[in-house]
Amino acid sequence: MRFIQKHTYIYGFYTNDINQLAMNEKKDSVNRIRDILIGNNLAEMENRFLRLDQQITFSLEEAQTKWLEQLNSLKEERQISVEQLSQQLSASISKLAEELKTELASQKNKLDDLKLFNIELQTSLNALETSQAEQKQSLKAQFEMETASLKKLIFDKFSDLQLNKIDRSSLALLLSELAVNLSDSESKTDKAENS
Repeated sequence: MRFIQKHTYIYGFYTNDINQLAMNEKKDSVNRIRDILIGNNLAEMENRFLRLDQQITFSLEEAQTKWLEQLNSLKEERQISVEQLSQQLSASISKLAEELKTELASQKNKLDDLKLFNIELQTSLNALETSQAEQKQSLKAQFEMETASLKKLIFDKFSDLQLNKIDRSSLALLLSELAVNLSDSESKTDKAENS
């Protein structure tokens, strides 16, 4: 269904235009009343908002300043801590380096002592080997002399034994002859007594 607006013409204006003018006037009067009633309040509110804005801005700036100060303080503390840690680490590294140098020098001295001991031991072993070789030669020569002496002694004893054996044979022959002579002598003595 179609609504048809009726416009009437009054004093050179259409009614629709008049209604529009009345509405505009009402709005203007409402705005004026509102300005009268709220105008003072609005100015006061604007002042409050302005003060609040200033307070918030000041608080933000103050908070930002405090945060920056704390941040700078933390940075300085961190820098000091880092420097202290760096110094402690440097001191620890220096101490460890000195200890390592001392230990290395000690180990080097021990190694030098071991090398010297090894040289002395090798010299002693060489002297012992030389002494043993000389003793071996001396004992060999002494053994050969003793062997020769024993051989001579055995040969002399053997010769004596052979001589003694020959002498025994001679003695036996002599005794046999003596016995024969004695027996002959007895026979002669017996004969002489018998006669």
